[in-house]
Amino acid sequence: MNPERAIQFVRSQGNAIEQARLRVILANEPPTPAVVAGLFAGQRSDGGWPAFWAQDYSSLDATCFRLAQ
Repeated sequence: MNPERAIQFVRSQGNAIEQARLRVILANEPPTPAVVAGLFAGQRSDGGWPAFWAQDYSSLDATCFRLAQ
C-alpha cells in the first residue's frame, strides 16, 4: 500500500465527508458544521436511519450502513 497515493486519491476523488475524515486523521482538524450536518442528514428521531424503500421506519441495516460510511 502507498499511503501518499491513497491520500491523493481521497483528496481528488473523495466527497466532502471523506475529505473531512482524512483531515481529521492527518491533521486532527475538526469537521465543519456543514460536514457534521451531512453526516446526520436523514437521521430519524429514534437515532436510526430509514431504508430507501421505507422512509417512515428506521432500519437496522440502513443504520449500520450509514454508521460504516
